[in-house]
Amino acid sequence: MRRSYLNHIGPSKFLLGLFTTLVLLGIAAPVSAETTDGGLHRPMRIAIVREAEDKCEPLCTEWIYAFGTIEQRTPKLLAKFLKQLDGRRLPVIVESPGGETYAAMEMGRMIRAKQLDIAVGHTRFQKCAPDEKNCKPLWTDKIAYGGSSYPGKASCDSACVYLFVGGFARLRSDQNFMGVHMGTSARAKPDVEAYLGEMGIGSGLVPIIFSTKKLRDLTSEEMRDFSIVTDFGNSNDLTSAGLCKKEFPPDNCILRSSTN
Repeated sequence: MRRSYLNHIGPSKFLLGLFTTLVLLGIAAPVSAETTDGGLHRPMRIAIVREAEDKCEPLCTEWIYAFGTIEQRTPKLLAKFLKQLDGRRLPVIVESPGGETYAAMEMGRMIRAKQLDIAVGHTRFQKCAPDEKNCKPLWTDKIAYGGSSYPGKASCDSACVYLFVGGFARLRSDQNFMGVHMGTSARAKPDVEAYLGEMGIGSGLVPIIFSTKKLRDLTSEEMRDFSIVTDFGNSNDLTSAGLCKKEFPPDNCILRSSTN
């Protein structure tokens, strides 16, 4: 279950209050507001993140973190970051309440073309969030911010689902939520239907989307039956520092020599 208590007080206030309490009790270290509430109703921000656990250096996992509301300009932002990857296949960790339908579908196509894996999850930045004043990447090539990913109660709702289904491998755990509703005009139905078919998603999802006015969480069975997810797992399965200790590390284990 979700949305009952969080909807009453708002997720940002709930999480900020929780972290404040932990800080006062001495259980958690102070962190910036951006890393606690995520600012999900602000325009989507995208960052390349490197696992902040020092023990993994110099070979650590990296990923793309996309968080916030999808706008018309967001595909151009994603294209900029994909260009920076220079052919590397970093997974995408996404957290979004939705946004522009056609922009989300464009992003999904970009992710599929690069064969990038995807999962729903949070990222807690180590020192500061990318859009905070004077916050700079930690690594000398001016790309990667330090941080750690965790599944939490992250969600990918509405148009975010269109972005998500573009992933090559698509992971979702019981800690995550996916909600759908008719967040766009019914005139978009043929385009949405064509896009989901292109992504290999079961046709039964379209009637659910366009008959639902209020956000409705998809069940685990629906996600499986419609092929929305390829595997049940969480963001740690794509970002954990331990992945780089395997005999054959995944593509997102990146060797870097030093920090700034």
